[in-house]
Amino acid sequence: MKEILRQELLAKTKQALEADDWNAIMRLWQPWVQQGDAEAEYQLAYHYLWCSPCDDDATCEDMKELLRIAAGKDHPDAIWFLANREIHPQETNPEFERQLRRAGQLGSVHAQHQLGVMNAT
Repeated sequence: MKEILRQELLAKTKQALEADDWNAIMRLWQPWVQQGDAEAEYQLAYHYLWCSPCDDDATCEDMKELLRIAAGKDHPDAIWFLANREIHPQETNPEFERQLRRAGQLGSVHAQHQLGVMNAT
């Protein structure tokens, strides 16, 4: 996905979030999800899992799977988000740090920041 398109979709996503219109968010990202675009898979899953109350268990599970699919395609932020959601306990689990390192090496600034904090403390 080209960066200009990504930024346009994110701006429209922000508007839809402010209007509390989840269906609009789905319509924005779904065409690219259907094409197998890892960025779209991550964005759709992230916005649902982070910004919605996850009232619908089936949709929540679908979004978790979409996040796993994006992570499986080496999407750096999907790997970071998934590690933070699913690996516990984080402080003593070597898999958590391994996944953060992987995400950081692939370019996730979130993972890089988190690794910096972890190493500083």
